[in-house]
Order: sequence, then structure tokens, then C-alpha cells
Amino acid sequence: MIHIEGLIIILAVYINNENEKNYNILLDCFKQLKKVYPNEKIVAVYNQSPNNKWYDTLNSLDIEIIYNDSDEYKYEAGAYKCALNKYSADNYLLIQGNIYMNNKITEELDKYNPDVYALGSLYGLCWDQNGLNHINKKLNTLNMYNWNNEPLVLWNCFYCNHLCMKELIKTGYFNLTCNTKDCSCANERVLGTIFYRYFNNLKIKS
Repeated sequence: MIHIEGLIIILAVYINNENEKNYNILLDCFKQLKKVYPNEKIVAVYNQSPNNKWYDTLNSLDIEIIYNDSDEYKYEAGAYKCALNKYSADNYLLIQGNIYMNNKITEELDKYNPDVYALGSLYGLCWDQNGLNHINKKLNTLNMYNWNNEPLVLWNCFYCNHLCMKELIKTGYFNLTCNTKDCSCANERVLGTIFYRYFNNLKIKS
């Protein structure tokens, strides 16, 4: 395990071959992120993306690429799990590769207690009964009671300190299978529920 002093940024990257527009957006996000965080450690997890043309751009920006070849752990949570097997840090920013960062996150994280900010959230199920069943199954796997209208963590993107990450890993969240889009959507609710119940709130980055 390699420990990073300060902040590590972990990107979950997936881009489809057919969509050139999305590819260009992804490159813009990479370049902007490097402008905003020029000195921080940035790791991009190749999440079985069929398009790998972005490799050269990341290499030129000194962004490390890690290959996630797991069929069981994919999407955002799978990418994070892959990177967290290699790196720990004082603070973490875990985001999708296509998130455009206008500025550095200015919120200060608590040095002595678990602390976390979501990059965005929504309230309400925003899903059907099958989705609710999927969420509850995941929560029950973590020995947690059924979903109770806690907010979801939009895009599974968040900023946290090492104490929060330590607690999140202990819950077993990153061991939940995530191999379908429905799994990823369920994880948004599960993550929000964990943050809300464990830390009594879900703070949102301004």
C-alpha cells in the first residue's frame, strides 16, 4: 500500500467508442482537472472502457492509469476499489472522469473526525419497486436496515478525509458487487444512506 500525503484524486473512466462528443468532453475534463490540481496525485482507473484513445492525453498530463480488469467490480465503486487496493491518502476526491471541476474544493475537512462532502445529491427514490428491492438487498448485505428516504450521492462522487474512508471501507461498501448500471444506481442510494446514518448528515460541496 502506497500512502499519499495530502489529497489523492481517483477517477472512474469509461468512454464508448461510438461517441466522439463524449470523448472530447472527457479530455476537456482531464485537462481542466490538471489545471485545478496541478500538484496532487491523480489516478485514472481504466474501467473496461472500449475507447482507450485518452491514454496519450493522460500520460502527457502525468496522470497515472490503473487497469481494472474485474468483471465483478466495475463502474464507479469498482474503479475506486481498484485504486484503493494500491493507494491510501490523507484526503480523497473520488469522481467520474467526466466531471468538470471549475475550481478547487474549498471546504475544509475535519482533522480529528470522519468528514465527507458529496459533490451532489438528490432526495427521493427516483426509481421503481425493483430498484428499491435492489437497494435494500445491498443495505441488508451490509447488515443495515432498509432504505428510509436518505439522500443519494449523485454520480457516486465525494470528497472525504482518511477517517471517513477508513469507516467506509469497514462497512463493506467496496465489497458490494457492482457489475451493472442498476448496481451503480443502487450504490448512489447506499452511499448516501451510509453517510447519513454513520455521520448523521450528508453535506454537499458548495
